[in-house]
Amino acid sequence: MPKPAKLPAFIAPQIPALSAEPPTGSGWIHEIKHDGFRTLLRLESGSAQAFSRGGHDWTDKYRRVVQACRKLRCHSASVDGEIIVQDEKGISDFAALRAALDRETHRLVMFAFDMLFLDGIDLRRLPLIERGENLRRLIPLNPSL
Repeated sequence: MPKPAKLPAFIAPQIPALSAEPPTGSGWIHEIKHDGFRTLLRLESGSAQAFSRGGHDWTDKYRRVVQACRKLRCHSASVDGEIIVQDEKGISDFAALRAALDRETHRLVMFAFDMLFLDGIDLRRLPLIERGENLRRLIPLNPSL
């Protein structure tokens, strides 16, 4: 059972490794790789910050995503995900993302895929499936929150 812990200021994300073939067998989970910017959201006491995978504060660049996260019903959380821009078919478009950062920030979308902390509990030692369940309880499927 996870124990209470202080929410860290930043958690460096695990970086995926390129592989010629996906792993097979039981115990593997496969997810869609979106073409965007890896982002860690830190929520605490009604405030929210967004960090790049290198730990740079990108809260101002992702203002609308951060504002939406302030509405989440939790005291504190750390959420790992990816900021993307989708094309007309819903596929991530990296070139459009780079342009949207300056001119079309309303197009930024966060795909959250891991919950690392929630309300003072460090979830990182839990299986990914269980962390995903916590994430789904916190973030509704309705993108308007």
